[in-house]
Amino acid sequence: MPVARWLFNSVFVSSSVTMLVLVVASMAAYPFARMDFPGRDVIFLTLGASLLIPSQVTMIPVFLIIKNIGWLDTYNAMIWPPLSGFFAVFFLRQFFMTLPREMEEAAVIDGCSSLQVFWRIILPLSKSALITLAIFTFLGIWNQLYWPLIVLNRVEMRNLTAGLTIFNGQYWSHQGMIMAGAVFTSLPVVLVYIVLQERVSESMILSGLAGR
Repeated sequence: MPVARWLFNSVFVSSSVTMLVLVVASMAAYPFARMDFPGRDVIFLTLGASLLIPSQVTMIPVFLIIKNIGWLDTYNAMIWPPLSGFFAVFFLRQFFMTLPREMEEAAVIDGCSSLQVFWRIILPLSKSALITLAIFTFLGIWNQLYWPLIVLNRVEMRNLTAGLTIFNGQYWSHQGMIMAGAVFTSLPVVLVYIVLQERVSESMILSGLAGR
């Protein structure tokens, strides 16, 4: 079994999705939190309502889109669909709203553009929230099971979690390999959380959980 390839797939896909989510979500959350434009609140509430839709409802339409553009059995099928989720935008928007506006106003007076304010003021102050979102995203993608089994046909393209299903057949199962693989799969995530747990707690206290 290509366990090393499964591990590489898990690391590559999880890391790629995490980095893209941080970039896309932060750039989308900043206008919702700091800029005034027509229909801002209506758009935000409409997109926020998508969080109430179970992923099982959108699974078939997303699969058909992936099939029509020829992304089945590729890394693209694993990397791009998670970027459509709105939770990351909602989370960062709530955090951005807790940041003081005085520093942004001072930066604007000094001649900074909106992009410079976002890059030099907002992002450095949001390290704890970004780290927390990175952990949540990485954990969610790392533990994906059903979606890889749907869009991937070749065994060597699977991630580690989906690859372990091979050891559990219809008429037999290798319990020792399954348990060893489960421990090996969970170990990296546990280590990352242990190292960064203070950042996670700090972000939970200061972020949108305050209800602003």
